[in-house]
Amino acid sequence: MTDVTESAAHREMFTLPPLRESAESLPSAYEKPAEEVVTGDKEVDAVLWLHKVIQSGEPAAIERAKEAAKFIKTPLKDLEKRYTQYLNRANPGNPFASFASIGFADLDSMAEKAIKRRNLQIEAASRFGDDLMHETPAENFCIEALAGLEPGWIGLFEGEEVTERFSARRSMVPSSLSECLHELRYWDKLYAMRHACEWMYEHHSEVCAREDFLVGLLASITPKDRAEAREVYQYVLDNGDKCGDGRSAIIWNLIG
Repeated sequence: MTDVTESAAHREMFTLPPLRESAESLPSAYEKPAEEVVTGDKEVDAVLWLHKVIQSGEPAAIERAKEAAKFIKTPLKDLEKRYTQYLNRANPGNPFASFASIGFADLDSMAEKAIKRRNLQIEAASRFGDDLMHETPAENFCIEALAGLEPGWIGLFEGEEVTERFSARRSMVPSSLSECLHELRYWDKLYAMRHACEWMYEHHSEVCAREDFLVGLLASITPKDRAEAREVYQYVLDNGDKCGDGRSAIIWNLIG
């Protein structure tokens, strides 16, 4: 339940559009990929074809692919080595060529990621339709808040002025740790859906600056109760990279 002291404007700004059922949200009909000769090694090529089936994210097709893999006599790890050797031969002098073979034999992990990606794509279509990549009001807020500031040498916004800009917009400053988590999860989910549809997608630098601002608040706002503290602690455990160097400060804030 939302605390009455929390900002309704903040919660509305950083809430995803509701799910809606429409033709846009339905997955396209599964089409079995064509078989191709890639390496000339029939067993390796068979596994590469199974990869294509799995990467469709279609659960029924994935189950059939995993069953079909059981009929391949050579252990998949051995086929992974053969594929690595092929990549090195086909790309002499390229030290990164063999990277394409990483995970070749792990069909279960590949399937799990593919299904997750497909589910995110379906959710993205259900929430946004064709507007997934359009700036949201929350993104426009971040861009406008930092307008006129120059990013650093790697394109990121840093420094006290960033904090001052966001802090000056009082209605959009979380007043509780729960509000911070609500907004962070908004950005996390928006990124996940867009990345599932466009693998090179990255947040605007202004959004990254906003996330850093929120991480700073996690280290300064007093938990209202043990449950809230535990929720923040779990978020830090699950998102250590995002919290970065602020992890220790957040933990100290939680334990008082």
